[in-house]
Amino acid sequence: MNFLTKLFSARVPKDVQACALDPQKVLLVLPWLPVGGVETLFTGLVRHCPNYHFDVVTTRETLPNMGDRTESFEKLGCSVTHLPRLKESDEERKQALISLLKDGRYGNAFLVGSTMAYELLPEIKKALPGLNVIDQQFNDGKHLVSTRSLHQYINATIVPSAILHEQLQDLERVYTIPHGIEIPATAELDADRALGKSLLPESYSSKFVVSFFGRLAAEKDPHLFVHLVAKLKSLPNTAFCMVGDGPDRESVLDLINSLGLTGAIKFFGFTDRIDPLVAASDVVVVPSVSDGQPLVVLHSQLHGKPVIASSVGSIPLMIDDGNNGFLVDAKDIDSFAAKITELYEDRDLLKSIGLNAFNSVREKFDLSLMADRYRALLLPLP
Repeated sequence: MNFLTKLFSARVPKDVQACALDPQKVLLVLPWLPVGGVETLFTGLVRHCPNYHFDVVTTRETLPNMGDRTESFEKLGCSVTHLPRLKESDEERKQALISLLKDGRYGNAFLVGSTMAYELLPEIKKALPGLNVIDQQFNDGKHLVSTRSLHQYINATIVPSAILHEQLQDLERVYTIPHGIEIPATAELDADRALGKSLLPESYSSKFVVSFFGRLAAEKDPHLFVHLVAKLKSLPNTAFCMVGDGPDRESVLDLINSLGLTGAIKFFGFTDRIDPLVAASDVVVVPSVSDGQPLVVLHSQLHGKPVIASSVGSIPLMIDDGNNGFLVDAKDIDSFAAKITELYEDRDLLKSIGLNAFNSVREKFDLSLMADRYRALLLPLP
């Protein structure tokens, strides 16, 4: 047993470690499986925990324009159960979830944003007192009330940053584990860059490309990016790109049209993998008004791209302002524009910021490091 395993598993109650359930089995309980950072995070975790068997259950209907990562989990050998497709009523879904946990003899369960799972937790722990429940929190803080009120039933709570940990500092068994991403070989990074260039219009090949990647929803503030394009479109030899989908798609497209920017912004909509287009960009903008630890920041840094982002959530954990990117206040369009212009005018700064970003993600946010710490909170294998 390595040091991390000793450190973390020592904090898991002994009655849980000695439970009769199968310690090798892990059930991920999520509301849905859209394409996004959460699902990318957990598919990575599955790959890095080969001695554990993971399955997935969802408790809500997937929202429109969010994609579906079911196949990604199934390719990794996970069984995926969508309760809304099997049961009509909430009560039927609740009983099905409890039955799934019982019949599957899962020793570990991750609660990942499922309101239904939180509501059921006292009943679940009564039926399965040996179940190792791991509560995954994100920086939107949406489920902090549940974490507090149900803490007696939770064996470990994971938060991605010290900022959120401070809000739970009076609770025990809370662990700060930053998210991580896969660090591919140089050849794969080069291939992504070449593919990305081929996906952009030919006219973009010699231009300074500024891009937005994210869900088209209020918390990501895609409308600010559109207004930013209107402000910067007069910069010579500059192009703009938007990648993402979500509930605000139509209003974003309407804004692009109303501002006369249809020729200025290449709008891709949903894409299953952002890396090629990230690699083909020069600067990535993350204008969120609220966020957790958005993986687009890490993907951009991995490709050596400076990120200009709102100073919200765990973003300051990833960006050292002025060193490997820039932080500005959310909604401050003038500051976003000023930083983009600064990088546009100073290509040496663009290069140095990008290099620092590349080095920082490799040193601090390698998925294998994150997986080691997550694995230490699972029940130890015989």
